[in-house]
Amino acid sequence: MRIFLLLSVLVLIAGCASGSQRLEAQNTAIRDLIEVNELEAVDVVRFVRQLDGYVINDYYVILSERKKRYLLEYAQRCMTDFYGRVEPDYRTDPKAIRPRIDTFRGCRIKAIYAIDEALEGELKQIGKAPGEK
Repeated sequence: MRIFLLLSVLVLIAGCASGSQRLEAQNTAIRDLIEVNELEAVDVVRFVRQLDGYVINDYYVILSERKKRYLLEYAQRCMTDFYGRVEPDYRTDPKAIRPRIDTFRGCRIKAIYAIDEALEGELKQIGKAPGEK
């Protein structure tokens, strides 16, 4: 019984470590993409309709509204709780979102970068798990 418990704990620890390594690899790839494409941070994103968010991982989200697309970077890891709930947002303007001031999914925004459809596709591929289509 003790051996089974010990093996279960070791498998759980190994799974957590590999998830952490995958997250760090994703973040490195995204930072490289930002640098290679020389993306510049925008000061404000104005929108008419609600912003749609595609979560790449706990640090990055793709925002879209009509034909505009942005890469949002959180100041720290932004996770949902066990039930998938997020904190309410804080906005200084209901039709704009600003880095370092506002929140998205309840988490402080570090930077926002304007991207195009090609970069959006690349970022979505980075966020997918190996073998996921």
